[in-house]
Amino acid sequence: MALATARLIGPAPFPWVTAAVAVASAAIFLLPGAADTFVYDRAALSGGQLWRLWTAHLVHFNASHLGWNLAVWLAAGAWLERLAPRASRWFCAGASPVIAGTLLLFAPQLAHYGGLSGLAAGLVVLLALQQLSAPGEARWIWSGVIAFVALKIAVEWWSGTPYLAAGIHSAPIAHLAGVACAGVARLIARNSERRQNV
Repeated sequence: MALATARLIGPAPFPWVTAAVAVASAAIFLLPGAADTFVYDRAALSGGQLWRLWTAHLVHFNASHLGWNLAVWLAAGAWLERLAPRASRWFCAGASPVIAGTLLLFAPQLAHYGGLSGLAAGLVVLLALQQLSAPGEARWIWSGVIAFVALKIAVEWWSGTPYLAAGIHSAPIAHLAGVACAGVARLIARNSERRQNV
């Protein structure tokens, strides 16, 4: 872990995307009526309100939902954005509409959706994949992180309730979409790294 630790301790870009998303999520939660404007709403999306493909992830339905999502988001997001800022930021921008689009296509019964959990699951997996490719990292730890995310998604799919946040219904297909985006993002980053090393 010496290499990754040294990269974290040394000069690194401020994780401004992670911070901005956290602040926006808290603001939307606290401002009366804001959630209605930004939440994933299938009918509104069908009516052309396409910004909801991105903003839905900023909406949370109760304090537990917001708290657990922010805890994972801030930890994984800040770490990854400092290690691999370009991959992290492109992931956040690109995965948001893919996750919401996946819900449109494959969860027709879902009228409303909100929360960072799909993006956060993807960020955790992308961080783990990034660390698995770093020399000197404990591969068993990062493989275990990926296995834990997979187990969490499976349990939530089977039970229909989130593993941590209380009082909401789980949408494990959003978590699967986030993880799939993480895999694609890592492949793109690895190809870019290879081209730079040629």
